Amino acid sequence: MGPLADQTIRSLRVDLLIMGAHGVSERAGLTSPNLAEAQTNRTLIESATRLAVVADHTKWGVVGLSRFAGLDEIDHFVSDDSLGEDARSVLTREVGRLVPSGPAGT
Repeated sequence: MGPLADQTIRSLRVDLLIMGAHGVSERAGLTSPNLAEAQTNRTLIESATRLAVVADHTKWGVVGLSRFAGLDEIDHFVSDDSLGEDARSVLTREVGRLVPSGPAGT
């Protein structure tokens, strides 16, 4: 994380970036409680052609201090079967593709 990492990442081109998030919400998008991490995440996303986010149901509705991406920037969102219907509806509408995984904890 930080300026040196961001500078190095800017020289990269990534086909598919797979990342997690501290929190995911309809209004805030993807968030982190760490400002430096959020900036480095933004830099990673800018270097990628496609973005896949992996986050279980416990991340939905959590909002960290700093936003690093909107839901509309996500190409694939992978989550567990415990993700609520409201969250599924929002994600189906906003992201490129919602990918269900097995039950939480498997």
